[in-house]
Amino acid sequence: MTITLRSTKGLALTYSELDGNFTDLDNRVDTKLASSSVSSYGLTLIDDTTAANARITLGLSTVAATGAYSDLSGTPAVYSLPIATDTILGGITVDGVTVTIDGAGVLSSVGSYALPTSSTGTLGGVKIDGTTITISGSGVISATGVGENLEIDGGNASTSYSTGDLEIDGGGA
Repeated sequence: MTITLRSTKGLALTYSELDGNFTDLDNRVDTKLASSSVSSYGLTLIDDTTAANARITLGLSTVAATGAYSDLSGTPAVYSLPIATDTILGGITVDGVTVTIDGAGVLSSVGSYALPTSSTGTLGGVKIDGTTITISGSGVISATGVGENLEIDGGNASTSYSTGDLEIDGGGA
């Protein structure tokens, strides 16, 4: 069919002529698309008349009025955050007393930790006097100026120090 133009006809177009024009245009577009490089899948997207239909064609979720994602049937999607473990990234529970989260989302610990002094039964910190025993910037402990004799407290054993050797005489024990 040929498209009927109002300017050519000189009068208003009838409903039948309008319908015919749209039918002719639709056929021309279909013919053009069929001969184009648009894939058959692309053609199924082009004919979608609404964004919702296009999302269904693409297999995408819809967004409900609340802003929550839902599946294609409109059923709200349910997500459950797993509990965090050593191997799983997930949620943690904050007790609100010793560990808190402020309004800006900053996690804080209310308590403080004090390193205990090291002892026979306690793993902890030790102090270096800084004169005869020192620690370098790289963490190496050195003893200097100890002298010829070093006594070990708690027993009768004495230690003799000579260059390159450390001798322990346990004769008095």
